[in-house]
Amino acid sequence: YACYVEELARQDKVLNAEYRALQSRIPGEAKDHLVKGQRAWIAYREAWCKLEQELPNAPGGEVNYQACLLEQTLSQINKFKEVF
Repeated sequence: YACYVEELARQDKVLNAEYRALQSRIPGEAKDHLVKGQRAWIAYREAWCKLEQELPNAPGGEVNYQACLLEQTLSQINKFKEVF
């Protein structure tokens, strides 16, 4: 569990850096869509990972939640890197 929490903290910093970098590379109107999309993604990630937490998959509970957050965050980082 602690490993996921620590790695998620590191990857959240990477995600924020990639987000800022992407914001600086795209035109004005696209930035608005990026902000809206990121806000929607944060809500999606939270809801989806809460679902994963409640499912009866091993190891279960908080470990599933943290693992899901990490997986979703890594995926979002890759999406940001693929834009340009």
